[in-house]
Amino acid sequence: MKKDFVSKENYDIKLTIKVSGDGNGIQIYKEDLTQGSELKLPRHAPEDGYTDSLTFAWSRHIEGHYAVTNHTGFAEQDNYIFRTRAVFESGKVVNAMCGKILNPFKVGSKGGKTVKLLFRYWLNPDYTQNLEYDPRRNLFKGKIKSFEDPGLN
Repeated sequence: MKKDFVSKENYDIKLTIKVSGDGNGIQIYKEDLTQGSELKLPRHAPEDGYTDSLTFAWSRHIEGHYAVTNHTGFAEQDNYIFRTRAVFESGKVVNAMCGKILNPFKVGSKGGKTVKLLFRYWLNPDYTQNLEYDPRRNLFKGKIKSFEDPGLN
């Protein structure tokens, strides 16, 4: 993350997400707002279409009497699917840890010049391409004080 943060009304932030390893990566999955389903993402992670990096940028500057905010690299209906620890046999994925990031990344200020990055993610720890959330297998239970169920929002 690169930042030029003067105040919450005056900043430029650039975030590049890089995923290392052959066959690992991240991809944008646009939510289809014309569909009637509450599900934002497919049940299983795609086998291809991953890239090793994505770049996002946020800026906010005072122009006259108004604060103008711009962002590039994402849209409100963007979700993300990622894959790590991929194992291939004969060019086909046989094992991988897959996960999802719901909605766009958000940046904010926590007083002064500190920048915070917010995002909600879920990682399937069983090395299948299943993206469904199972609350009985929540790896964060008891480890953090606040948790939003990613399957409900």
